[in-house]
Amino acid sequence: MELKMDTLVYKILTHPSLERFRARIPHPIYSGLVAVVASIPVVLLTSLTVKSPAKTSHDLPAAMLAVPPACFLAVTLLFGILALVGWLSGYRPFAREWSNLAPGDAESLLLRCMANAEALGFSTFWQKESAGFVAVLGMEREGKSAFHSGSNVPVRASFFLSKMNTSRARARLKLEVRTVVLWDTGECQRVRDLGEAVIANE
Repeated sequence: MELKMDTLVYKILTHPSLERFRARIPHPIYSGLVAVVASIPVVLLTSLTVKSPAKTSHDLPAAMLAVPPACFLAVTLLFGILALVGWLSGYRPFAREWSNLAPGDAESLLLRCMANAEALGFSTFWQKESAGFVAVLGMEREGKSAFHSGSNVPVRASFFLSKMNTSRARARLKLEVRTVVLWDTGECQRVRDLGEAVIANE
């Protein structure tokens, strides 16, 4: 069966409202969760329609319950190995942290970084005052090809603020490839250049 780009899996992998969630967890784990969601309809349909002469009607649904966890482990392990290979090839996301910021300074930094990102072509998918923002550059390319070169790979920028105490805050900016880097062909340099541009004039 041909896999169309408008399938449930593709929509989950590219839905803009999920970018904030995706920015919080590693891509292999997110892919594993997507596999679980995609397996549930198959499990339900199979449990309702398939009967095995070697098993009772109660045994089959119970056995099917093992499918989603197995999908999660298999997909997470696969993408974890791919991410490890990319890491061994030299790929690293760009990250910058600030600590002991006054609330006003933290908010100004947030707005400045978001403005710089949007000037570079990033589309902001989530933003909240005194909390952070998540933006993506090149989201439209995800539907055109499963693979991208280091010069045009889609990149996510995430900026999160957290309180250290009532009068001080901590900020973290991260720029990374949205999916997984199989081998560094310029992705590391790309996210570094974009990251430096996002924090310019800090």
